Amino acid sequence: MLLAEFSAEILRADAIGPPALDAATRPGILDPAALAERLQAVASSQPEHLSALTLLWHDQLEAAHGISQRLEDALGSYLHGMMHRREGDYGNAKYWFRRAGALPALARLAAAVAARPGQSFLARAGEWQADAFVDCCASAGAGTPPPARERWRALQAEEILTLCGSLLMHQQ
Repeated sequence: MLLAEFSAEILRADAIGPPALDAATRPGILDPAALAERLQAVASSQPEHLSALTLLWHDQLEAAHGISQRLEDALGSYLHGMMHRREGDYGNAKYWFRRAGALPALARLAAAVAARPGQSFLARAGEWQADAFVDCCASAGAGTPPPARERWRALQAEEILTLCGSLLMHQQ
């Protein structure tokens, strides 16, 4: 399955938009059982990782946490960090990102942000700076102007889509 098809059919990105930076839920999200059923038709080299990402997209943080806790590799640690970042547990998120280390799958995201004004600090030596992005998300609270919040929200969506694309590419 191609990323565009996955984004439309599984994530329903156009219908529900990108996830919030916090634990808020959006209308139109799917529950874990419905997502598990849809994911059965998707080939991935790491189905549990793809499931955790999909659950994060659909604001199912508890279910995503349950999966990411069981994953004992770098990507699993990274997904665990993403979940804690959404929860607002920023210190714990940074712990998990440090534990994950640099993920080759995020090199493309690092290259993209390196070329963007106001986002280049999120890439250093070709690597995505997850800790710096945690700080961006933490600073995007209620007093933050909507354009700034939406910029980080869109970048979080890009992060998730980049990882989903990486997991889907390994099957092509």
